Amino acid sequence: MTHDGLLHFGGIQIHVIAAVLLVLVAVAAGFDLKSRRIPNWLVLMGLITSLALQIIFSGIGGFKAWGLGLLVGFGVFLPLYLLRAMGAGDVKLMAMVGAFLGPVSALGAVLTTLVVGGALAIAVALRCGILKNTLKNIRFALTLALYKGLSGGGMQLEQPSTSAGNLPYAVAIAVGTLGHLLLVGSGRAVFA
Repeated sequence: MTHDGLLHFGGIQIHVIAAVLLVLVAVAAGFDLKSRRIPNWLVLMGLITSLALQIIFSGIGGFKAWGLGLLVGFGVFLPLYLLRAMGAGDVKLMAMVGAFLGPVSALGAVLTTLVVGGALAIAVALRCGILKNTLKNIRFALTLALYKGLSGGGMQLEQPSTSAGNLPYAVAIAVGTLGHLLLVGSGRAVFA
């Protein structure tokens, strides 16, 4: 590792923060695939490690980047949890990703993750033969929310009576995070 925090693997350079983050989200994806759970200890370890790394590489400003990134990751995914579109572990994992990346890069990782998650959901629905049911559920939820909103009942999505399946969303978070890091330059631009 050089003084600028870059790790060198042959012709590839990656910032130590990005490398640690990728290992943690890969481990989380493995747990999610195996048990449909993301361990709290893994997220906590990631939050502590990200805070230490942010401060090491950015000084006291790293604390601000850490906190704001955590809030972005958590804040964008929290409504999806409240709508029962994802689990609490996914929200906590995205908060951890944000803590590593800082607020601006966290938002990019969130957006990339949402695109990957949508593609993964379609692929799983196609593979399981439930795409039609999934689309019906989406249409039902959106129609109900629109109806309630227009009738003054408040827009609230409700859980449909049938489910289209359970998606290990940590996989989407891992792939989305990797995709974001590749888009911003192999993990070199991970600070906001």
